[in-house]
Amino acid sequence: MTLDVPEFNAIPDNYNDKSKLGKFLLYLFLSKFFWITLVTYLFCSFSLQGKEKLMPAVERPVIRLIANHLPPYMIISKTEKGSSYAGFEHDLTQILAKTLGVTYDYYECDWSACMRALRDGNVDMAHSLLYSSTRAAFLEFVPPAYLKDVHSTVFYQRYDDKRVIDEFKDLQQDNFVIGYVGSTVYFEKFEQADNLLKMDVKNRETGIELLIAGRIDVLAGFDTLFDGVEFKSPHLKRIMKKSIYQPSTVLESFTVISKASPLFEHREDISSALQELSDNGVLTKISEKWIPKSNIIQ
Repeated sequence: MTLDVPEFNAIPDNYNDKSKLGKFLLYLFLSKFFWITLVTYLFCSFSLQGKEKLMPAVERPVIRLIANHLPPYMIISKTEKGSSYAGFEHDLTQILAKTLGVTYDYYECDWSACMRALRDGNVDMAHSLLYSSTRAAFLEFVPPAYLKDVHSTVFYQRYDDKRVIDEFKDLQQDNFVIGYVGSTVYFEKFEQADNLLKMDVKNRETGIELLIAGRIDVLAGFDTLFDGVEFKSPHLKRIMKKSIYQPSTVLESFTVISKASPLFEHREDISSALQELSDNGVLTKISEKWIPKSNIIQ
């Protein structure tokens, strides 16, 4: 489409004098130059203002971490103002954020949802995760490891259940439904067994409810995790008991970064910051506040 531009006679009829004509043309030139300069100045000013607003966000990114209620690692308390946080992972998050010069927020989730969020890159980071080759497919385990766990898998039963679990083959009893939390590291023989009747209970709280209700016969867990705030309840101790069979393996815990997160590109910076915290004793001090010394890597 072509637009018709109306004719404009920039030179009035009474400008026959060459001197006056020159002055008029100089006036038009200077006027045009003035407006071009003004527009350019305004454009550059707005562009610079935009960059000044964006730069702090680039220099101080907000790192999103999972928050799964799991004393003493992460303790989430509900208040009128929202959630408050405590525990080993929260203390580590605070000191690491200060060291890196970043801010952070939490994504509260049950364990299965936390793992999905890490896999999909909807959150950036998590602390104190046990290494497994399955998890390493979508998570970067950032050195150094700071916790070691003589990782004892415990099978919980109701007190009124007379069936005995003395060894692995006892888990293969007819119609023995075993609850477990998906995306959790147990021990290889259990994870690979395809002749067990296993049910993903999503999180340990749901698992406890299902066990009490008789919907499952056994709940797989850990002595270090299930001996937290919930299991210290006298009510639960009267209902649940630990199996004799408690296979153990030694595993190490790391801070992890989702490989689908933009933070993955900064994994070496985070590793250096963690190593610095380890070298100057800060990491050990945080750990000793919450974790038994036998589980801390010195």
